[in-house]
Amino acid sequence: MNYTVPTHWQELNEHHLHQLAPQLLAAEPPQPLAMLRAVFTPCNSWWARAKFYYLLRAVPATELLPYLEFLNTTPGVYHFPEVAGLQKPADRLTSISVSQFSVADTLFYSWFQQRTPITLRQLVAALYIRGQEFSTAELVQVAAITDRLPSATHHRIALAYLSCRLHIVRQFPIVFPPAATPDPEVIVPQFRPLEKKYTPFSEIILSFAFQDPQPLGHYHSVKNTNLYEFLKVFTKSILHHRHIQNEYDKLKTK
Repeated sequence: MNYTVPTHWQELNEHHLHQLAPQLLAAEPPQPLAMLRAVFTPCNSWWARAKFYYLLRAVPATELLPYLEFLNTTPGVYHFPEVAGLQKPADRLTSISVSQFSVADTLFYSWFQQRTPITLRQLVAALYIRGQEFSTAELVQVAAITDRLPSATHHRIALAYLSCRLHIVRQFPIVFPPAATPDPEVIVPQFRPLEKKYTPFSEIILSFAFQDPQPLGHYHSVKNTNLYEFLKVFTKSILHHRHIQNEYDKLKTK
């Protein structure tokens, strides 16, 4: 009997993700048997399930555990599922504004700490939009649609958000340094979910809006800036600050 088993994140299909995400994002450790069933059943058919249970009778579950090893690597689910009536985020969150990201990330941090279903639903609503532009005024209307999605879909979307979040950390190491030692007098977001201190992006947006000169314009312009463009400019601002600080330190030593 032949089995096609994914070996990395990009090979997981939607059925895999809907089964795995609730396990991977649960507050309790994942159950190995449930994880194996998710990996070995690429679709929700009786034949796929029958093949898996036939495999368990023929091979000890402990010998199948190596097939789960790729799930211990950094998650790499960068795409979001379609939701009828709404616009989904582009892969790796490349389409969202820094304002939308600020709302979503605050909710993600809150959910990651508490794991409450209502906060997870709020996170999902913050990631999808009606029309072409994010608006907090429309979150209730968006939630009326996204709240009806199954819990597994909510978790699958949260897994994609986490993957994109970690991708952004890697893409912008100046903004998100590996060691949490921010430059003096520079506001930097605390971006790792297990840290007790959390600086929301709303504070970063305000700091940019009141800079002189204003690299991204006034407050309304800043908050509507594309997330990746904002982080590129923010990186330059941090490097510029470091340069000024270094020059000042040199003058003090003379």
